[in-house]
Amino acid sequence: MFILREFIKTGLSWLFAILTIILLVWIPREVSFSVSEYDVHLFYGFSIERYIEQVLQYISMLMNFDLGTTKFDKSVAGEVSLYVSRSLIVIFIAFVISLLIGTAKGFFDYRTRHSRFRLLGPPTTFTLQSIPDFFFIIVFQMIMLWLIDRGFPHLSIFGYESWHNFVIAGSLLAIFPTMYMARIVCSALMTEEGHPYITTARSKGLSVFFVLWKHQFTSGLIHVVPHLAGIFIYVLSNLIIIEYLTYFRGAALRLYQALGFAESNITGRNRSPFNPEMYEPELVIAILAVFISLIAMIQLISKVFMHLSPLLKGGRHE
Repeated sequence: MFILREFIKTGLSWLFAILTIILLVWIPREVSFSVSEYDVHLFYGFSIERYIEQVLQYISMLMNFDLGTTKFDKSVAGEVSLYVSRSLIVIFIAFVISLLIGTAKGFFDYRTRHSRFRLLGPPTTFTLQSIPDFFFIIVFQMIMLWLIDRGFPHLSIFGYESWHNFVIAGSLLAIFPTMYMARIVCSALMTEEGHPYITTARSKGLSVFFVLWKHQFTSGLIHVVPHLAGIFIYVLSNLIIIEYLTYFRGAALRLYQALGFAESNITGRNRSPFNPEMYEPELVIAILAVFISLIAMIQLISKVFMHLSPLLKGGRHE
C-alpha cells in the first residue's frame, strides 16, 4: 500500500511539473517593432487568446502521439533520442563516480578527522565543494593543452566523438556531487558512532573497516539514501556547464539552444536575453520532461528503499 501511495504521489507531482512547464513554455513571445525617425523600439506582446490557442494546439498534438518538429524541420522525438542518449551516458558516469568515490572519501574523512591527515579530510572536501565547476573545467583544459603542447599524446577535450569525451565530461561533472556525497557519508558514520552495537562489535575484536562497513555504514544508509535525489539534481543542474564549456553536444546544451539563449542579441539598445526566432518550445518541453522523469524515478526508488530498509533490518530504525 505504501509503495502504491508513493507511486501515485510521485506520478501526480510529475504531472503537475509537466503541466507547469507546458504553461510556462507556451507563453507567447511574439516581438513587435516601433520605428521612429531615429530609433527602433522592441516590444514583447502578450495575448491571452493566442496563449490559450497555443496550449490547446500542443495538447491536441500530444493526444495524437506527436511531439512536433524543431526549427530545422527535424522530429522532436528524434532530437530527444539523439541528444538525451549522449547525456544519459555522462549522467550515469557522474552519478556512479559520485556514489563510489564519494563513499570512499566519506570513509576517509571520518577516519582522518582527528588524525594528522585531517587537512586532507573534511577541510579538503569542503574546499572542493566550494569551488565552482567551471573553474575545474578551465584549469583541466589548460593543463591538458599544456601537456599536449609538451608532447603528451593528443587527447580531445572538446566534442563528443570519442569515448574519452564521455569519461572526461562525466568525471568533471562528478566533482561537486562527489564532495557532497562524502559529507553525507561522513555525517552518517558519525551519527551511528555512539550506538551501543558499535561498541559491542569493536569489543569482539572485529577489524575497523569491517565495523565501519558492515555496521556503521549499513545502518547509516538510512541517512544517506534520502540524499540520492539531491545528488542526482546536482548532477543535472551542472550538466549545462560541462556541456557548454566542453562543447559536448548533449541534451543540456541542446536545451540551451532551444531556449534561444545561444543566438541572443546582447549588444545594442534592443538587446534581448533570448532570440525568439530560435525558440523551440516543443523541444524544450520534451527535454525537460525527460529530466523531470529521471528525478522522479530516483526519488521514488529512494522512498521505496527507505520504506523497505527498516523491514529488512527487522524493525523500525530510530
